Amino acid sequence: MMAGVLGMGLAATQEARAEGEAASKTDTFERMMSTGKLRLGVANLEPYYYKDVTNSDAPGGVAQDGVTWRGMGVAIGKLIADQIGVKLDIVESTWPNAVAALQSDQADVFFFLDGTPKRATAVDFLPVATAWTSIGLLVRDDANITNWKDVDKPDFQIAVGQGGSPESFLRGQLPNGKLVAFQANAEGYAAFQSGRVNAYGGSGMELTLAQAKLGMGKVVLPKPAIGYPSGTGIRFEPGGRFKSFLTTAISYLYFSGQIEAGYREFLEFRGIKGDNIIPIMRERW
Repeated sequence: MMAGVLGMGLAATQEARAEGEAASKTDTFERMMSTGKLRLGVANLEPYYYKDVTNSDAPGGVAQDGVTWRGMGVAIGKLIADQIGVKLDIVESTWPNAVAALQSDQADVFFFLDGTPKRATAVDFLPVATAWTSIGLLVRDDANITNWKDVDKPDFQIAVGQGGSPESFLRGQLPNGKLVAFQANAEGYAAFQSGRVNAYGGSGMELTLAQAKLGMGKVVLPKPAIGYPSGTGIRFEPGGRFKSFLTTAISYLYFSGQIEAGYREFLEFRGIKGDNIIPIMRERW
């Protein structure tokens, strides 16, 4: 998940660090197999993790303690747990506390926690992408946009979320473009709805959900395609057995299209389907 949008500051306290050091002496892979549980850290933010308050029995949900969780991260965790014969144990947290949840041994893994130099001083990350986040535009239905150069001009205004990864990518891609940054995404969407800006720039996943909620416009991925990998955070362990296992598992699920399928299953649950959904597999852009 994008580092800027989530704003996941390192909230780990000294106590969490101490607990993390003690936890590092425990082999996560061996414990997972002996206890029969894979502990997945989750934080409510679709399409990654979504708390289904309706407790629907639609496909793709995982029920625990009277709560049904959905989303890409839950789908990945369930796929891995089912294939090795263990139970998926969901541990609710928040994005600012995701690193601390790993350090203090509350969770074994946090999908869509992106690696940064600062976070890497506290926890470890898989060397493979869990998914790829594309950077695109939500534009009006009659807009004819094929390449980034089509919008790289001062009279084409693009709303962006202030401080997010999409803003950084778009400023680098559009040196002549006019970006209008909003502190709240809802303000940017309102500007697009009212016609005060020509487009809204963001991740393909974010824009797909926004287009469905707004009921207007279309999502385009101008050429050349740009984006960045979404990561997976785990505790640092000298042995590396759990890291090796998850690296193999994620690579298999990604290239076999099962993570993509989980993403589309969640979108369908949210009432979004069709051939125009931007894939989370970079190879399909």
